[in-house]
Amino acid sequence: MCNDAARLVFAWRDEDPGVGIKSVMAADGGTLYLAFRVTDLGTGEWDYEYAIQNLNSDQSAASFTVPVRPDANVTQIGFHDVAYHSGDPYDGTDWPGIRSGNEVRWAT
Repeated sequence: MCNDAARLVFAWRDEDPGVGIKSVMAADGGTLYLAFRVTDLGTGEWDYEYAIQNLNSDQSAASFTVPVRPDANVTQIGFHDVAYHSGDPYDGTDWPGIRSGNEVRWAT
């Protein structure tokens, strides 16, 4: 990658080669990175982790949706973000994760 900001999400993959990363183009032409890790827990259950990094989109991301099978038992829907401080002009409100039909969605 060409700059330090782009390296942030890639640091996860540097520590864990099981992490995948996809580049997503926003409507304004900016770039978002979606990083993900899927772990087979060996009990018929799976653990899914996702990270989104806004590299340079003015539009930002207002939501994130993951499709799920209708018979999937979805538990422990969580959210983690960075802690803003010192007057940073960002809303640090957690995105609530909600299962609705065949998807789990996090939104601002």
